[in-house]
Amino acid sequence: EGVYIVSALVNPLGVDEGREFVSLLNTRPETVDFEGWSLVDGMGQVEKLPAKKLDRGAFWTIFTTKISLPNQGGKIRLLNEKWQEVHQVEYSWSAASRYDWVLKF
Repeated sequence: EGVYIVSALVNPLGVDEGREFVSLLNTRPETVDFEGWSLVDGMGQVEKLPAKKLDRGAFWTIFTTKISLPNQGGKIRLLNEKWQEVHQVEYSWSAASRYDWVLKF
């Protein structure tokens, strides 16, 4: 609670690899330590987040390399260090079909 997936680029123009990203927002009143946190795609692939502390009100954009953000629609989950789901978003094929548009959740 208090940390949200707020946007993602799932269909960059050209090659997707290394250009897809997910952005997080910390709305908690305290700094959040992301050590041990992960992003998980709809197929269960895991992107372990690097150790980082995010102040309240701050955004963090993570370029993904281990998870897949399919252009046909999908799901992105944010898990804390205890593997508990903090936030989840889903997007449709129609939302992902526009090249190089950042999706807002």
